[in-house]
Amino acid sequence: MTFQDWLNLESLKAVLPAECIQASEDLWDAIQASNPNILEPQAGPTAEGDMLEMVWDREEHHFDVDILADGTFEWFYCNRHSADSAICGQDLETLLQRLNEIFRV
Repeated sequence: MTFQDWLNLESLKAVLPAECIQASEDLWDAIQASNPNILEPQAGPTAEGDMLEMVWDREEHHFDVDILADGTFEWFYCNRHSADSAICGQDLETLLQRLNEIFRV
């Protein structure tokens, strides 16, 4: 099952708001368009069911994106080998830039 298929599961739609699922699909489409080599994230709704969390862990890199109930998102990146490298944001351009740096071919 692909990540896109997983987003379309009825069980997920029963837990998360439609705006959150649509924003997740749009974000995944943008990520794939920017670099088709980016691996699918580990993902799931929070226990509260108010957002979807997408996580990528690759070597020293940790990248977390939270898609909120209203369809907006926040992201956090850190390099586990460099304590001063943690950054966060809400913009798509920097999110894509960071993921592309992590998943260079």
